Amino acid sequence: MKTILILAKTEHSRTPYDVWLKDTGINLVLITSEKFFNAYASRIKHCFYLKKL
Repeated sequence: MKTILILAKTEHSRTPYDVWLKDTGINLVLITSEKFFNAYASRIKHCFYLKKL
């Protein structure tokens, strides 16, 4: 199984990676900002965010 790491700087509605990769067998790991985290995390199992310092 392949794993892809995505650094997402847009909201889920513009970049629905989980929908695009559905049925591909690819394991998705996504890192985004705190602002977009909730929308992605409700759909992507391995979702994380980075806080601004």
